[in-house]
Amino acid sequence: MFLVEQVTLTNFKCYSQSKYEFNPGFNLIVRPNGHGKTALVEGIAYALAGSTAVPRPAGEYIREGSFSPSYVLLKGYLRQKQFSLKRGLKPRNALLKWGDISETKVTEIQRLVKEFILPPQLVRTTICCFQREAALIARADANTRRKFIMNLLRLDVVERALKSLTSASSSSLSLRALEEQLSKCQDDLSQFEVVDESLEPVMRKQLELIRLKKTYDPDAAQKRTRLQEQLNSLRALYQLLQAASSVDSLSCPLCGSTKYSRDYVVKRTSEVHRSMAELSADLSRLPPPCVVSPDAFSNLVPGLDEKDCVKYLDLITQKRVKRHTLDNLKEAIRSARSSKSIHQARGVLRDFLTWLSGPLVRSLSVYTSHVLKMGMFETFELDATFNIKVDGRDFSLLSTGQQDYVAASFRVAVSYLLSLLYRCPRMPLILDSVGDSLDDAHYSALMDYLSGGATKLFSQVVVTSHRSD
Repeated sequence: MFLVEQVTLTNFKCYSQSKYEFNPGFNLIVRPNGHGKTALVEGIAYALAGSTAVPRPAGEYIREGSFSPSYVLLKGYLRQKQFSLKRGLKPRNALLKWGDISETKVTEIQRLVKEFILPPQLVRTTICCFQREAALIARADANTRRKFIMNLLRLDVVERALKSLTSASSSSLSLRALEEQLSKCQDDLSQFEVVDESLEPVMRKQLELIRLKKTYDPDAAQKRTRLQEQLNSLRALYQLLQAASSVDSLSCPLCGSTKYSRDYVVKRTSEVHRSMAELSADLSRLPPPCVVSPDAFSNLVPGLDEKDCVKYLDLITQKRVKRHTLDNLKEAIRSARSSKSIHQARGVLRDFLTWLSGPLVRSLSVYTSHVLKMGMFETFELDATFNIKVDGRDFSLLSTGQQDYVAASFRVAVSYLLSLLYRCPRMPLILDSVGDSLDDAHYSALMDYLSGGATKLFSQVVVTSHRSD
């Protein structure tokens, strides 16, 4: 049996430091709205399971403006041994003490909670129940209600796995067509077995040397030097002529005595510019400087001409393209087979979901009917599509008070059923304002059940409320 005896909230939400003590059986915590009823239940959930049990990031639960440590300390009894679990929000640390066990490592604490109490992710669905959850069952549309109930029963895990089984890629070709293409591609590739890809560097070097030899001119360097010197001389003369054309009294730029007309200077400048252009063209027509010495041509393979090299390099390229096509076809076939397997797996998993949910739905109907019989109704039916009927009437036809009462009863049944399914010790049930919106008759019926019949199913029942009636 697991029993919560005391909870201390320090700098947790609206609490600076508050201590709550609980007894076995029924406990009613009465506080006005806005004075921490939900925070108390969230604090218990956080102490037991950490941030996985609360809907918001743990940092948002630190009391605003506080600078001292923020934590929740839960004390109680587990399997007849004293148990305490302290979880800090600031700093983020934890300390579990149970009998002779003392542990500060969070992962180990989570393991102990999972092994001896219940899986941490089930704290919010089994031990702690919030008012908004009952309201969600009562007021949500059918699809939202179905998703929420699936989440409560942990069936959403199977459903998410079912949805995740989708083919990553789809092929427009059938598996047989892909296999035929693969066979043809393998036959084509076999024709290239004699093509040796390791010869590619040799072929490329041979091709490079052949093309260099075609353009090789041993006198090209001397021609380039001579033409460049002539071009440099013409450029110097051109600059002098340009300078002379701007002077009124023209004289020879060399001796300074001979007189030239301006027209002559302009004409001569044009001739020099034309000669410079012709020399530049002659330079551009020269082959590029040879990057190899003449001795390098001795490495040419005799009898292997340019055409043979180009042809062999083309065969190497074709072989690589065929091999790449073959790899793509193999991947397409693997994806097609995987899609077929996924399609089959989806069917199996869908049947498994139906097989698993059927007994859960029937058990929930039985347990909820048992709770309702203690009050104002006789039967509760939840079908495979999660539609609800109460005493043969559709859930949507009930009054708001009746819907809230049935939703709260259903939520209690879920907690008890999950504790049985996971073979938990006898657990506490912590209810956050689940009956505050009920009318007097339904509120009285719910409190009668929680203070009576529910205490036989749970180690203790704790209800927070702003109502004291």
